[in-house]
This record gives sequence, C-alpha cells and structure tokens, in this order.
Amino acid sequence: MVLPAFVFLLALGLRVAWILNVPSKPVGDFAMYWESATHLLEHGSFDDQFIYMPGYVLLTAGVRALGGGHLALKLVGAVLAALAAPLVYGLALRLWNRRAAAVAGVLYALWPGGVAVSSVTGTDIPAAVLVTAGAFALAQVRPGAPYAGAWVGGALLGLAAWVRAVALPLAPLSAGLLWAGTRRLRPALIGAAFATAAALLVLAPWAARNHQRYGQWFLTDSHGGLTALVGAYPNTDGRFTRALNRSFETVTGIPWLGAPHRKADELAYQEARRWTRFEPWYAVGLGLSRAETLLSNERSLLYWPLYRAGVLKAEKRAVFDRWRREIETSTDVFWWFLLLSCVAAVPLAVAQRHWAGLGLVPLQLALTGVYVLYFSESRYHLSMAMLAFPAAGGVWIFVFDELKRVWLWLRERRARPNVVALGAIALTLLVTLTLWRGGQRLGQGLLQNRRWAVHACHVEQQPQHCLWKRADASV
Repeated sequence: MVLPAFVFLLALGLRVAWILNVPSKPVGDFAMYWESATHLLEHGSFDDQFIYMPGYVLLTAGVRALGGGHLALKLVGAVLAALAAPLVYGLALRLWNRRAAAVAGVLYALWPGGVAVSSVTGTDIPAAVLVTAGAFALAQVRPGAPYAGAWVGGALLGLAAWVRAVALPLAPLSAGLLWAGTRRLRPALIGAAFATAAALLVLAPWAARNHQRYGQWFLTDSHGGLTALVGAYPNTDGRFTRALNRSFETVTGIPWLGAPHRKADELAYQEARRWTRFEPWYAVGLGLSRAETLLSNERSLLYWPLYRAGVLKAEKRAVFDRWRREIETSTDVFWWFLLLSCVAAVPLAVAQRHWAGLGLVPLQLALTGVYVLYFSESRYHLSMAMLAFPAAGGVWIFVFDELKRVWLWLRERRARPNVVALGAIALTLLVTLTLWRGGQRLGQGLLQNRRWAVHACHVEQQPQHCLWKRADASV
C-alpha cells in the first residue's frame, strides 16, 4: 500500500500547489456549470436552457450547499484527480506488473497536462476519473468470481455517464477487459452484459426525469445533435461559430440551445447527416482533422487555465507568457511519449502473448471513435490519457530491461535482447507515424479540395439551409 499512497500524495500535492498558485477564473462552459448549480440551489430545478448531463452540476451544487466557492470546487477536483493515481497504479499492476505499476503511477502524478487542467472546473477530469475507476473495477475480475467486478465497474461507468454521456458505450465494450481477467469468452460476455445492466440502472433516474420532461425515454443529454452539427459545419471546418446559431434559428425557428430541446436536437442530427451525405469526402477530411485535434498535442490544454483572455490577472499571466514556449514544448513532449508508449504496448503485448495488456484498447478506441465522429477538443482525450498510463508503464519497463540486455550482449555477448518484440515495436511506431503524417496531409487536402459552404436561405418562401459546392470539384 506504500506505493499507491505515495503516488496519490504526489499527485494531490502537485495539483493543490498548482491550484493555489494559478487562480484561474471559470469562463465559457465552465462558468455555465457554476451558474446552473446556482439556479438548481435557488429554484430546486435545472434552468429551462439546461440540456446537458447533470452529474457535474450536482457535484457543484453540493459543494456550494456546504458553503464552498470556486477554490473549494477546484480542491474537490484535485482530490478526484489524485485518486486516479492509485487507480492507474492498480490497473498497471493487474494488466502488467508491479514495476510497471510504479512507473505508471509516478508518470500520472507528474503528467503536465493533467496538472494544468486541475485548476479548471469542468466535466473532463471527473468523467475521466470515473471511467478509470470503472476500468479498475472491471480489471479486478478473477476466473472464480467474474461478475462482482463487472457490476461495480458498470455502475462506475454509469456514474461517469452522468457527467459525460460518452462513457455509456464503454460498458458493453468491457468484454475485452473482462476477458483479460478471466481468459474465457463466455464469462467475459456475460460480465459485459452485467456491466451494461449496472450502468443502465445507475442512469435510470435520469431516464425517468427525461420521460417526465420530454415524454421520451432516453439516457443521454439533449445536445448531441447540436454538437454533431457544429462538427459538420463547413464554413469554419467544424469549429464553433455564432453564425451557425443564427442560421439554425432562421431555418428551424428554434434558438440555439432553446426549447423545444428534443426537436432542436433531432433537427440538428438530420442536418448533420444531410451535410455529411452532401460531400462525404469533405466529411472524411473533417474526421481526420478532429482526430488531429484530439490527439496531436496537449498545449491547447493550457488555454483554459493560463492563456484564455481573462482567466488570470495580468501579472500572473505575464509570468506564464514569458515561459510559454518552454511550457508548451515540455507539455507536448510528455504527451507524445505517452501516446507513442500506448501505441507501442500493442505490438509488445502481441509479441509476448501478454493479452492482458490489450484489455484497455477497446475502451480507448471507442472514446476516440466517438469524438472523431462528432466533435473534438484536446481536453476530450483526458479519459484516453488516463487509460494510457498503465500501458506506458509496461512499455517503459520493457525498454529499460531490453537496453540493459543490449548493453550486456554488446559487452559480454550474453543476455540476448528480445529482437522480435523490439522489432515489432519499431515497425508499429514507424507505420503509425507514417499513417499519422499521411492522414494529416490527406485531411488537409480533402478540406481544401472538397470545400463547400452552407447558408440560410428561402426557397419558395420556406427557410432552409442551402448547400453550395463547385460543379467540378477537380477545378
């Protein structure tokens, strides 16, 4: 228990120190959570414009009801983020080994991007911690008792979905992680069904609330269609703009984020699908662009706690401006090593037939796929990042051991290194980097060559979105 306690205290100390020295103010969506919690406490209900998952607002309201302010809410977030350190340690211990667990836990505690966002009050860290907790519970299954961990893990994923709905599909995809623990397909599939049932049970009160308000049973929020529409908007290459708000209201008669919410969301989904079908190759380019936004760097995580206008006072901001290049570079380098280590863990696990090391891959791919399909920001990858640390620990320990073997082999011609595993890792990284660079170029080319535009217009006095592109896309 010494090492889990150490990584928890290290992670907590760094995040609390950051929060106390970087007093960022909540702005944008992060301010909205605070305002929604205020309305909930004052009126006993969510405001009419609230269409999001309620978990983080409920947490914020609880902190406020106990007399806490912004600092108290940040400290609660720091404790939650620090709790992920022993969870990461436990995952690496279960899926790899004790040495890998120590490396993974320390790497998580020192994670620059994770420390930086600890001063931002939002849904990203709490949802990521709950996803990690769910994965930890699922990883504890044993052949003799395969279902208790499934129930607990599914319940935790259900709690994560109360914060961010994207966590819900992870429950049925837990079969891979359960198989890593049981090594039998049937218990893994049954366990995944139990995990899904547990997640649905945890979300049942939210579904009942939605039925009472909207007359429909559903487990998610009411802005997924709006998010998809933003991600498909060609005029800004899938980025948010108020021009889309105005055109949407002109065409539908419903204000952006306004009532009736379910109808607005359904209409937005219909338009997003229509836009995707209108120029599919451009949509592919947008998907590749979203993948780059999601995974390419972590310097954009620094925007909300440090570099967004108004989040820091001028004198504090000046300090970080002076060292901005160094801060951003070190943050990115750490992330690139983490990401490449996670990729390298796949061929390592296959070469060594260490199938447990692949247990988290379905969850990571699912999270990545949802954001690439809809809309992405770099802060959305925090859940994938937390799940990457166990694999990074396993890879780093393997590389360290193999470097010692290489040295001994060169010096004394003994302890021959694992050429197969090293070659598989090198080949996978080479292919990954080649595909990544090729994907970047392909995405940029598709966005440029298949560009089109949309605007609100009237046809026979009926408002609609008119879609325009060149008659010959090759010109």
